[in-house]
Amino acid sequence: MDSIGVALPHDPFEAASSLATHVIGSLPYIRYGGFERDADLAYGTVTVALAQLAAFASGFFGTADDILAQRTLTNYCTFQMMPPMREAFRQRVKTGQGVIRPSGRAPWMIATYPGNLVCPVCEPAAWHEYGTRAIFWPHRAPMVRACWRHGVQLVPMASGPEPNYPAECVREAGPAQSQFARDTVMLCQLGADCGQAAIGFEAQLAAAGVLRENGTYATAQFCRSFRTFCKHALDAPALQGVFDRPLFGQNVLHWVRCSGERYIAPLLLVLLLGWLRLAARSTAVSPLPAPAHPRRGRIIKRETSGWAGRYSVTPLSVDGRKHYGKADIERLLRAHCTYLQIATLCRMRPRAVHQFIADAGLRPLAVATRFAERRAAARRAWQSACQRHPGGSQRAIRKLEPRAYGWLVTNDKAWLLQQHQKTEAAKGWRRALLPTAGSAATIAEQVRQAGRTLSAASRTGRCSKAGLCRALGVTPYLLERWRSASPLIATAIKRALEGDA
Repeated sequence: MDSIGVALPHDPFEAASSLATHVIGSLPYIRYGGFERDADLAYGTVTVALAQLAAFASGFFGTADDILAQRTLTNYCTFQMMPPMREAFRQRVKTGQGVIRPSGRAPWMIATYPGNLVCPVCEPAAWHEYGTRAIFWPHRAPMVRACWRHGVQLVPMASGPEPNYPAECVREAGPAQSQFARDTVMLCQLGADCGQAAIGFEAQLAAAGVLRENGTYATAQFCRSFRTFCKHALDAPALQGVFDRPLFGQNVLHWVRCSGERYIAPLLLVLLLGWLRLAARSTAVSPLPAPAHPRRGRIIKRETSGWAGRYSVTPLSVDGRKHYGKADIERLLRAHCTYLQIATLCRMRPRAVHQFIADAGLRPLAVATRFAERRAAARRAWQSACQRHPGGSQRAIRKLEPRAYGWLVTNDKAWLLQQHQKTEAAKGWRRALLPTAGSAATIAEQVRQAGRTLSAASRTGRCSKAGLCRALGVTPYLLERWRSASPLIATAIKRALEGDA
């Protein structure tokens, strides 16, 4: 009977882990980090060595390489590894030997629902055609919520010996969800050769106008367009902070520029496939003209807000219409003029001004006047931020004026410690959870947004506490601490769980 069971055919897209369960049987648990868990790799699509599975079936399901390419998410995972680790990971999947380092918990992994998500159409069809309850590997990829074949939403796997799903479980998925699932399958096929995949992406970026003729990239334009597309393609609250990062999108171009020799999150490449498809039929993305002088005359936009520090433009403190000479340099220094301003006013070269100040022994005076000018500017910036946010704590003001805080804490710490203002934040243990007066309102809005998203995707119109934690990317303990810290957050959580968000 065992040999007959091994020879039975299965769905061509059934995961290798599901195939091993039907052919070999349920595997024992292993100890990992003090907990018992299944021995799985590649998002649960590999539980045994593929060479062992191929030998057990006498090659009926193909070789280990065939199973790796057709029934697992191994090629999907290789994008987030360096080239040496890719080969070690494939060796570990095929033979069960070798040392690998699993990737960390990324935001899209936190937002991915655990357990087995199946298509209510694919699983009954596999049951009637092959007589087995199959788990399909495209449904195990992160953030996949639709079936790539039938375009219906995935549902949790039904309990019981047979896959019986009511008619209301079969709901049509949105076009964006279905296309995201198909792009995930396409990326798995491209993962067989990451270098060739990077070359293909580079050609498509050139066709979209991102890669200019002179070899430079329209980075700023691409980042803005790609960030907007990602926010509309995935509405998971846990990912919105990732999309809002200042350097989001540059790592994609850096990976393409390195010909796939670096690592990148596979989720970004799936989104890049969708963006390239949109750019191919849209005229919104057009090539930017190359700058006339790539190394001269370029204004770099500062990502840090507040006082610019040594990058700030010092206003001219004297009458610039008058003509000054070398005898006026000391007076200009006492008026807080910079070296470049003195060179302009005296019609001298900046190097000659530096040499004259050094020879005349005026360098201590120049350092002292520059120090006094920066101290006054940093103090003004800090006091202005405190006036704009009267209820903000020092930590909140520090985020608004990072350079002013850094300069003051280094050179004027005594004055900074005296600048205490009355804050409206919570006291005691609540202070760590709600550092500013607007923290409670911000968290409550995130809870309401997550509740609306989960309620719209739920059949009952309600969301669970565990689902709310996964959508927010927090632990149940932190959610309870939020509930106890603020009545506003407690009301938002209560309405979200009741479906009234």
